[in-house]
Amino acid sequence: MSPGRQAAGAGASPIATPQLVPVTIDGSEYRVPQRLAKAYKRGLRRPEG
Repeated sequence: MSPGRQAAGAGASPIATPQLVPVTIDGSEYRVPQRLAKAYKRGLRRPEG
């Protein structure tokens, strides 16, 4: 490996955590990833637990 190159995974930036937004489902508030909020509001996804 040439100088200045890193092995795969070495020094890689961590995966960003999703921004959570509050969504009310059946009277209970849940914090879900922003990109999935519309799916939860439409009933296409349900919170687990």
